[in-house]
Amino acid sequence: MYPKLKVGINKEFDKIMCLKFLNKQKAGIDFGAGIIKVHTGLQGIENKPLDDQEKQISNYFEEFYQSNIIELEKTRDKFTDDWNKIESDFFKLCNKYFGNLSWPEGRYIGFLSIISCNPRFLDEKTFQVYWKNKKGFVPVAVHEMLHFLFYHILLVNFPSVDVNNEEVWKLSEIFNILILKQPDFVEVTNDPNPSQYPDLLGLQNKLDPVWQETKNANSFLQKSLNFR
Repeated sequence: MYPKLKVGINKEFDKIMCLKFLNKQKAGIDFGAGIIKVHTGLQGIENKPLDDQEKQISNYFEEFYQSNIIELEKTRDKFTDDWNKIESDFFKLCNKYFGNLSWPEGRYIGFLSIISCNPRFLDEKTFQVYWKNKKGFVPVAVHEMLHFLFYHILLVNFPSVDVNNEEVWKLSEIFNILILKQPDFVEVTNDPNPSQYPDLLGLQNKLDPVWQETKNANSFLQKSLNFR
């Protein structure tokens, strides 16, 4: 049984994520700078006390959502249609590379976001996607859905691995890009050049031969989990 991914809008959740990512940098990406670049009305907020940040974000998001709710809803509906067109092909590819691994239970919702941070939440099986993403919804959704399956195969086949380990996170991001470059995945996403965290490119290049040799999630993990 395959999960049914829904696309949703959650303004309050978006506010929380904005506050969380405002001063966050990771693996060569400054998320806060990206937020301010798009939303110049928040300029200087990163230097204010936390309570002031929360209040300013809330007021800004209330006004933005109110002014753009019609377009947001249209985008939600378009993203839903876009996903429905490719979901069958996507799940077939997952069977091919993950060996018919069952999908874990969860909510499976992609929430629109007015900030370009795109976090995912493994426990709930939810994620955010920037509503103005130039590549559209499908590449982001496929990326995040692959994360859910990647961590699930770790829990099922590699129970001794600490899924919260930073090295495992790096491996999950590298695995995603390597598999997304497969021609059959490119046919689904229409994205031949999926973006990677800048600081992970070196390790990705080292692990690329491992993927080319295996082209199977389980085999790739067996060979790369202890890679140094």
